[in-house]
Amino acid sequence: ELPSRVQASEYQRPTVQRTLEVAYRVWDFARRVRSAYGGLCGICRLGLGLTEAAHIVPVAWPGGTDETKNGIAMCRNHHAAYDRGLISVSPDYSVSVSSSRYEMVGNVGSGADVDWLTSTRGRSLFLPSRLDDRPDPEYLRIGQSARAFAL
Repeated sequence: ELPSRVQASEYQRPTVQRTLEVAYRVWDFARRVRSAYGGLCGICRLGLGLTEAAHIVPVAWPGGTDETKNGIAMCRNHHAAYDRGLISVSPDYSVSVSSSRYEMVGNVGSGADVDWLTSTRGRSLFLPSRLDDRPDPEYLRIGQSARAFAL
């Protein structure tokens, strides 16, 4: 029922009912991934409670999982660069920088930004000690494809 001050109008907003289907995410994924890396970034080893769990195969990608081996602990900067396809981790665990996206950053960023980004090139990912927690090479391939990563 409309409040007394509001008149019915042809512009009255109708109500609709929606059904939404979303993938269920396992609640402890981030904790397991950060723990596997000892709370440190797998790229730069920064800790300080600033690490996050980056999905290798993105959450929205078909077949993505919340297995520990589908995650890499990363500091917030590396996680953001990874999700944007600026950096990637190859199936041999080497870190790559996208030249095409690097050029774009070089045009809008400062020299320090570009230096920080390129300093990751050629590094090897620091791996969890438990073999079952290490990134799955096939997931790394899929993750590169999903993010359209190009050297």
